[in-house]
Amino acid sequence: MKWVTKSSDKLARFLQNELSSYSGKGVRRLLSQNQCRVNGKIERFASRTIERGDLVELSLSLQPRNQQFEIIFENEILKIINKPAGFVSSPQNTLRTFGPNLFLVHRLDVGTTGLLVLAKSPSMREQMMALFQERKIRKSYLAIVDGSVQKTSWTQESFFVKKGAYHGQTLWASNPYQGLHAITRFQRLAVGEQASLLLAEPLTGRTHQIRVHAAEMGHPILVDPQYARRYRSSIPCSRPHLHAYGLQFTVGDEMLELKAPLPQDMKEVLIKASLEMGLPSQPFLDEGHH
Repeated sequence: MKWVTKSSDKLARFLQNELSSYSGKGVRRLLSQNQCRVNGKIERFASRTIERGDLVELSLSLQPRNQQFEIIFENEILKIINKPAGFVSSPQNTLRTFGPNLFLVHRLDVGTTGLLVLAKSPSMREQMMALFQERKIRKSYLAIVDGSVQKTSWTQESFFVKKGAYHGQTLWASNPYQGLHAITRFQRLAVGEQASLLLAEPLTGRTHQIRVHAAEMGHPILVDPQYARRYRSSIPCSRPHLHAYGLQFTVGDEMLELKAPLPQDMKEVLIKASLEMGLPSQPFLDEGHH
């Protein structure tokens, strides 16, 4: 999407007027994902003043159409899609996109892709939310992180506390003694000179959990400006390369194990980083769910 501006304005206000489905906070999130260019240069600051005649460009991937949602699983009570980058997983946007008969069960960050669960009734939404809260749904993510990770398999455990804000969004950091308990298990799948591919299994469901733990081990997700400003890698990335890869849960008498294929931009980064393309057939770590 592109526009030639007709008058001077703040970038955030201009985009919000053009993208009526996005709030001011949503626009700032999109800017933080390096998806906006002004006169050919990436612009991340909402307060930037644009002048008459400026060229403003926004990635088309931020405006997914209904037909772009790949359906991974569907039955009479659930619909599970492969969320594209840029889709805001909020109840309001779910209603606007899918109509009144699908209900959002959980959220993924706007830049995160992968498995997103929608329920076909309010009661099923409540049932699925309870499974998430009771940690009866097993989740795994694929993450492309900065640098060469030396460990092969490990667990990070800490307590999360709020440390500030970035473009209106809360930032989290680990505290060794108090806060929200966070546990993430990691396995290295491939390693290169500039980047590594990890399988991450969060055993708790804290906001930004994998992103915080990855950054704190010195290998932030490529690219995640909320939690890292400098990177070893020179590979250009337009969003945090984090993908909700696997889900496993039982609903009724049916046990489901689902996987979502990687999006094209992550495949391209894996090629540029000389990382092997083979993904694990088993979407969870071998040691089992603790």
